[in-house]
Amino acid sequence: MQHVRVPEHTPLTGIARGNNVGFSENDIRPRHLDEGKLAAMREDIDWLRARKASFIPVDCPACGSTEHSPAFEKYSFSFARCASCRTVFMTPRAPEPLLGEFYARSALYEYWNEHIFPASRDVRMEKIFRPRVADILELCDRHGVGTGLLVDAGAASGMFCEEALKSGRFGRVVGVEPGRAQAAACRERGIEVMELPLEKISRLAKPADIVTSFETIEHVFAPRDFVRSCRNLLAPGGLLVLTCPNIEGFDILTLGTDSDSLDAEHINLFTPDSLCRMLEAEGFTIVRRATPGELDTDIVHARVRDGKLDLSAQPFLQQLFQMEENAPRRAFQEFLKTAGLSSHLHVAARKLP
Repeated sequence: MQHVRVPEHTPLTGIARGNNVGFSENDIRPRHLDEGKLAAMREDIDWLRARKASFIPVDCPACGSTEHSPAFEKYSFSFARCASCRTVFMTPRAPEPLLGEFYARSALYEYWNEHIFPASRDVRMEKIFRPRVADILELCDRHGVGTGLLVDAGAASGMFCEEALKSGRFGRVVGVEPGRAQAAACRERGIEVMELPLEKISRLAKPADIVTSFETIEHVFAPRDFVRSCRNLLAPGGLLVLTCPNIEGFDILTLGTDSDSLDAEHINLFTPDSLCRMLEAEGFTIVRRATPGELDTDIVHARVRDGKLDLSAQPFLQQLFQMEENAPRRAFQEFLKTAGLSSHLHVAARKLP
């Protein structure tokens, strides 16, 4: 297998190094809203299941390889692992028009927009989006990237765009969001928004300096097309910043199919190598690769505490997650982040001329 050239480790700021201000899963996904979230998720899953007859098989969406083997099944949907790049992906999957219809009418997206995002807004702004904006500005300064136009692909309710505007450092901020409710939320925040899929935008009047896309690429039918669309919008040397789950991260590997990161919407599950290889194949050079997640140990600890995870066969982890003190788990989380083993993947790349 070809190995990805990884850039030298550089100091990370903001969300890319956790901002030194940890937060818990409950801070950003309040547990008192779980019942409504699960009901909305079940509604979405039932909608997809009812249309499985129209699903189509696909080859690896990251590298195109036709060689893959079964990885797991969840909610009656099948996932395979690519023999070449180790990306895990749903196959068969909903064809692109059906997938677009699914996201447009998603009960879960509506629930996030109406309940979870508002309930967690303050924490998300302070500990995720404000540090994320600062981190992107630091990347731009370090690599000599302009800040005239920032495009956020998959803007959701617009919190990142709002924080980017507040910084006063970007000449123009545009959100791209195909979901009706989410696009409306962006407009309510005074954000310029394009209500369509990124792949439908052929060009902009002026090329973008920066394209960001947070927790989006795992949802799209054809991620290479998505990356190609990002590249088409960027000026030469422009910056692309992507985040998504890391299928080789700690909490996903520990929980297996019980992980909430493995669901009916996350149809592309990349490794750090496979995401970087795909970006390089599409005309980018990697300037940062990191796993700055804050929640691996918190997620696993919650399952142990609630009696939903048996670690008796793994004495070290059992001891770690049964300790009353949280400090050892926070230290372990820092190890996961620096070792590239957290389940949250962050990659920054520049468009080659």
